[in-house]
Amino acid sequence: MKPWGQFRLQVRTAELIGATLLLLLSLGAFVVAWGMPDGSLSAPGPGVFPLGLSGALGIVSLGLMIRALGLSQVQDSDEMLVTIGHQQIWITIAALIGFALIFEWAGYLLSATLFLSILLTSFSTLSRTKVFFAAALGAILSWLFFAKLLGVNLPRGFFENF
Repeated sequence: MKPWGQFRLQVRTAELIGATLLLLLSLGAFVVAWGMPDGSLSAPGPGVFPLGLSGALGIVSLGLMIRALGLSQVQDSDEMLVTIGHQQIWITIAALIGFALIFEWAGYLLSATLFLSILLTSFSTLSRTKVFFAAALGAILSWLFFAKLLGVNLPRGFFENF
């Protein structure tokens, strides 16, 4: 019996699905980046890098699609096992969604500490005390980097009056 989230696909189908998902991702990123200022050659704007990356990803995904369509030497009976739904992936996605939902309300330091605590608990064998201190240290160091060094205005949440 196969574990939950595993199923068999033909190699060509799996490759086409992967290439299509990458192409859709690149198109979405391209549309978002298109609205950003591109600046000039001497002073590139914030849209230059995302436009370049999304364009490159689109080209690669089209190449993958062409390759998948040309898989004539692969027999139709050739299949591969595809697994979707590894527990740590879902934990990471849930933690990212939770971070986004509480970011403004709780502030950067608290939401980053919770986010890192969840990830460290999921991916490491550290004790809860070490997880908390490592997460708090990571949140503080990243806050210092973004807020103090780069000047990014991060929400303070509960700490607004401090």
